Amino acid sequence: MDLLWIQGKIHETVRKGIKPIDETIKTMANLIDATIQTVRRIATELRPGVLDDLGLVAAIEWQAQEFQHRTNIQCRFISTVMDIELDRERSTAVFRILQETLTNIARHAHAAKVSIRLEVEKNILMLETKDDGRGTDVSEMTSKKSLGVLGMKERAVLLGGSVDIISAPNAGTSVVVKIPLSQSVKDRHLYD
Repeated sequence: MDLLWIQGKIHETVRKGIKPIDETIKTMANLIDATIQTVRRIATELRPGVLDDLGLVAAIEWQAQEFQHRTNIQCRFISTVMDIELDRERSTAVFRILQETLTNIARHAHAAKVSIRLEVEKNILMLETKDDGRGTDVSEMTSKKSLGVLGMKERAVLLGGSVDIISAPNAGTSVVVKIPLSQSVKDRHLYD
């Protein structure tokens, strides 16, 4: 819109001076800079470099710290795994499920504390995120209207895994993600 405004004003301002155009260009430059910063932040949140550079454990630790910094909700991360090699698809899916879980906590839980636990048992990666928030009726969260939860479940199922949500009013919520470390289940359906 500002570019169209400039185009329309060029002839007029050549006669009167260029101050209005200069001010509009500065405003546009600031808006473009802010947009670039937002796109970089979103890209980092979608797949942070730490996930590629240092792996899933470090990325989860980084995400927990970012979440705590952004929301002032105490967030503790515990891992029984020091380092785990996952393919890009699995590490991205686990990370994105964690992000959606934390987003839901920030928006809905009214929590003061969150704990995140990562472990591997019998070739299954398990990520559990618990909050001490208000909890809810699980049927509300798993309805077809809850696109975030549906997306989490779809990501897990595509990898032969699952997402289980345990919650009750005034009892907090626990989200348990289980992903096999190797793809052995290929015909799993989302609504099984």
